[in-house]
Amino acid sequence: MPQPTESPRHQYFIDNEVQAAVLIRVAVYGLSLTAYFAITLICTQWMDEPDHGLLESLVKSFEDVAYWLPGFLLLVPVAAHDLLKMTNQFAGPITRLRREMNLLVQGRSDRPLNFREDDYWVDLTSSYNQIRGELLLLRKRLEELGDCHEELPANLMTDDKSSPDQFEEDTVRVPELATASVLPAAMTPVSMAPTAAAFAESSAG
Repeated sequence: MPQPTESPRHQYFIDNEVQAAVLIRVAVYGLSLTAYFAITLICTQWMDEPDHGLLESLVKSFEDVAYWLPGFLLLVPVAAHDLLKMTNQFAGPITRLRREMNLLVQGRSDRPLNFREDDYWVDLTSSYNQIRGELLLLRKRLEELGDCHEELPANLMTDDKSSPDQFEEDTVRVPELATASVLPAAMTPVSMAPTAAAFAESSAG
């Protein structure tokens, strides 16, 4: 497994769609929980002192929460920053993997994939780098085969420089070979000469 060698990440908000969805979901849960406790506190104050109106119960509840409300407001940005950093640890690797895959498809991948030490899914780098190495090797072999295919006609023409003359000689020899193989020995021009002379003498007599 490749060791993470990337520098510390300074940009935490890197995947707007994923990280924003997580932050919004957590914010909705937090506001819902805050509203639940606020309503519960107001109802409790109103039930303890039913003679007081709803507005008085609300003021009384605010006085009770005034002690812990500043600390709660200070914890909200700290929790948001920590949550954003945590989401970056799984959104960042996927973003980097997507970018490296696009470079590999375009033929511009010049280095293996590495994640940072605190990232999730570091084991993805070994699988991706193995696939990347095999794909680059296949591409290299295809290029070599393409070069051999382009050089093949030139080599054939180099080896057959005398092919036109040789083709003419073979063309002349073919009818001779065909005549010698088709005609019987008795019907060759040499063997037919005595037969023609005997026929002429018999016609004269």
